[in-house]
Amino acid sequence: MILLVDHERKLLTVADQQGIIVPSRARGTLIPLAGSQTDQILRTRSSVLVQPEKRAELEDGYFQLLPAYDSGLRSFLTAPLYSKDHIIGILQFQSTKPMAYDQRDVALAERVADQIAGAVANSQLHSELEHEARERQILAEIGRIIGSSLDINDVYEPFAEQVRRIVPFDRIVICDVDVDRGVFTARYIQGLNVPGMESNEPRPLQGSLVAEVARSSAGVVKYLGAADGVQHEYPNLNKWYDAGIRATVGVPLVSGDDGTCVLFLASTALDAYDDDTMELVHRVGFQISGAIANSLLFTERVLAEEALAESESQFRGVFENSPIAIGLVSPDGRIIDVNQATCKLLGSQKKSSSGVARWNSCILRTRKRTRG
Repeated sequence: MILLVDHERKLLTVADQQGIIVPSRARGTLIPLAGSQTDQILRTRSSVLVQPEKRAELEDGYFQLLPAYDSGLRSFLTAPLYSKDHIIGILQFQSTKPMAYDQRDVALAERVADQIAGAVANSQLHSELEHEARERQILAEIGRIIGSSLDINDVYEPFAEQVRRIVPFDRIVICDVDVDRGVFTARYIQGLNVPGMESNEPRPLQGSLVAEVARSSAGVVKYLGAADGVQHEYPNLNKWYDAGIRATVGVPLVSGDDGTCVLFLASTALDAYDDDTMELVHRVGFQISGAIANSLLFTERVLAEEALAESESQFRGVFENSPIAIGLVSPDGRIIDVNQATCKLLGSQKKSSSGVARWNSCILRTRKRTRG
């Protein structure tokens, strides 16, 4: 087995695994550094040989080996992988035979580790570059999707699918924040159903995780655990916990100096998010925040235009159907329009642009005679 070390996150990633299948140790699995042989290797910078006679011997110092022990493995030999005097991972040999390894095997494992460390480092670098390129490509696609429509409702679904490609989630929520009213409202929800949290009805902002995220500049990562989870601090999240959610990352969506919305991603995996994830989600949020602001402006303009059209329609109805003669006159005295009552008063059966023009001519001649 080859595991890569993430020093900042204090995690191990299973890069390759051969032999007996061990639950929760498949390729790509994240394993906490604490309680592993790697944790000791990082402290001592030397190989570690663990060959317990009983399961209880692993429960304190090497509890990360318990899944392997329960799968029938009894001997564990781990050697560090160095790159430029920096431990980038470990090479681990496991055997079902008790006391399978000795110091000669340790020396041989270290020689093998030295041989493959360079290739592992190059592979890791290549993988990181590929991952960064993929992130840039997906972020560019998100930008294209967001810019494809002024109606933000048209882009939520494709936006969410692109986000899922770089930040896995089981639930995504975008909330509007109304500080003046002290409420927040979900404008978009997709994914895992949370009973009692699916509607877009306003909810109190005070004492909510939404409020904390809206106040933050970078965002937050929170974990929902049975005993010490954040749901005990924010009671609304008890419904998330009951639905199976164990981790969430939230970032503010900012336009100018005002927070307009917050974006949440939630996962059923406890170790799904960290500070690096939050930074990436913040970049995603930066892209959509401007679109949401533009959408709000567009919606306001549409509503204003609809209100104006309604007002003009009401005025036109009153204007045309009034029994009183009404005319619209420009500041220079020209007749712009008249209603049907005016037509009847002046002896015209039908209002027309030519009739209005004749009336304006008559008014002009009358003015000239009056002045003369």
